[in-house]
Amino acid sequence: MADPIVAELVVIKKLLVYALLESGTSQGAVAAALGTNQSTVSRMFGKGGVTKGAPRKSKSKTAENAEADDGDR
Repeated sequence: MADPIVAELVVIKKLLVYALLESGTSQGAVAAALGTNQSTVSRMFGKGGVTKGAPRKSKSKTAENAEADDGDR
């Protein structure tokens, strides 16, 4: 009888973690609140993760940086 309850609690926990991450809470802060490691929080949602939040910086040069580099030559 406990297995369905445990499964439901796991789903609820994931939803709460997802909501915290979507609201901008860091994985480290969520992990500290759960008493676990940041990598555990990261793995909860697979490779796609929670994608909303601060945009990542692109590794490619922007047009402005490329023009500045061309002018230095």
